[in-house]
Amino acid sequence: MKRIESFNMRFGESLFMFVSDHAGCNFPNHLNGLNLPKEEQERHITYDIGIKRFGRELSNRLDATLIEQHFSRLVIDCNRKPEREDCIPKISDGTVILGNQNMDIESRKWRYDNIFMPYQAQISKTLLERLEKKKETIFVSLHSFTPQLRGSSFIRPWEVGLLFHHDTETSKRFKQILSEKSPNLCIGENEPYFLDLEKEYTVPMQAASKNIPALEIEIRQDILINPKSFQSFLDLFYQCFLQLERDLLK
Repeated sequence: MKRIESFNMRFGESLFMFVSDHAGCNFPNHLNGLNLPKEEQERHITYDIGIKRFGRELSNRLDATLIEQHFSRLVIDCNRKPEREDCIPKISDGTVILGNQNMDIESRKWRYDNIFMPYQAQISKTLLERLEKKKETIFVSLHSFTPQLRGSSFIRPWEVGLLFHHDTETSKRFKQILSEKSPNLCIGENEPYFLDLEKEYTVPMQAASKNIPALEIEIRQDILINPKSFQSFLDLFYQCFLQLERDLLK
């Protein structure tokens, strides 16, 4: 088994530092796609649909640092504490993950050592370098969410979710800017999920533990897969982040 690179990265000069825990849908070759059929590998359970392109284009326009995980969260979820059972899920939104059943300790350790840790270590290293340079940083975690879970009749109404815990001010200001620039936008606060410090890893361990201002953003996937709404949201978020930056640097 060869050691593998588990993340992609671009450096930027902006005060925003973006991370994408679930950007990728790749599987290490020796895992054989976790024995999942192709249609399951393309579902939202495998990755955050649309967020890779969105994060890349947004970070390019803002000249912001971006670190993205390119392996599927079904291999190992880089936004879950590694001791948790759901860090390597056995079932996800009704789908049994065949390649994650009856795993031995060595197999779990390989995924942790080769995928989880290099990604999180790079985030830690980058944040430390910015702190040492006294570079102001807003930590932004990018995600997307499915409009509807399998077997549920509930269609999620929010187009954007803003998740927060230790830092409410950044989220509050960003929501205000979003609402001013797009008054009809349906914005959820801690929706469709809340930022759970007991379960999640990236924002709690990388930002909250260092008291770095942070914002977790969720965008509904049907918006990101439609070319017209994708471009509209990209332009909107670009303008909103520029405004937030201007406000913070006053």
